[in-house]
This record gives sequence, structure tokens and C-alpha cells, in this order.
Amino acid sequence: MAGIVVVGSQWGDEGKGKITNFISQKSDMVVRYQGGNNAGHTIYVDGQKFELSSVPSGIFNPNRLAVIGNGCVVNPKALLDELHEIQKKGVTTENLRISDRAPLFFHIICCLIAWPMLRKVTARLVQPDAVSVQHIWIRLLV
Repeated sequence: MAGIVVVGSQWGDEGKGKITNFISQKSDMVVRYQGGNNAGHTIYVDGQKFELSSVPSGIFNPNRLAVIGNGCVVNPKALLDELHEIQKKGVTTENLRISDRAPLFFHIICCLIAWPMLRKVTARLVQPDAVSVQHIWIRLLV
């Protein structure tokens, strides 16, 4: 079975979302395989602007599965907010699947990590990475 992978090698906007959205028209599924909701991409579909940071861009084709893979860190509040925004514009999200191995991230994790360091930095600047919080990830059990 052949597959197409779109991988970005830069930090800025490379057009990955636009390319993925275009390629997804002939794909069975679109999988976001890593990352969190800290960055995103803007896609225009039928003249409407969508800003995605958690949801794979394949969500716009209801005949394709859009999958959030186990390499993604899922912030439930951010994901639900994003889903609500795209649903308000008439996009179905019934084709979205989330890996049961994707770690969930809650803002309390930032607080737990930041607590001993608050004398040195503000909580806003503290952004945990997967290595520093690997012992307190919560797995989604379905």
C-alpha cells in the first residue's frame, strides 16, 4: 500500500496544510502524526478561512478519515474549541479519530512544572516539553 507523507523541515509557514488539504482529495485518510496545538496553519476552503492547530486538514473532506496520531499532544480544551469553530462554519467532524495513545495535556501540568520555578520566570514563559513531563501525561482510554 503506497502512502504520501508531507513533512516540513522549517519552523515557519511552509504551506504544509495547504498541500495536505490538496493531496487529501485522493487519499483515504489524513493523519497528523506529531506536534501539539502551539502552532497551526490557515486553510481557505470554499472561500472560508480556517485556522487549525490541532485538527488535521483532512477534516474538510467528509469522505476521508482525519486522524490525530499518537505522536500528537492533545489539549482537550483547545481541541474542543477548534472543533466548535469549524462546526460553526458547517464542517462535519464525524470523520475525526484520535489515537488512544495520544497523550492529553492539561494546563495544570504547566502549573505543576512552573511551581518550583516561579521565582525565576513567569508562568507564561514556561512551556513544558514531552521529556520534562513524560511522567505525568494522561492517556486517553477508549
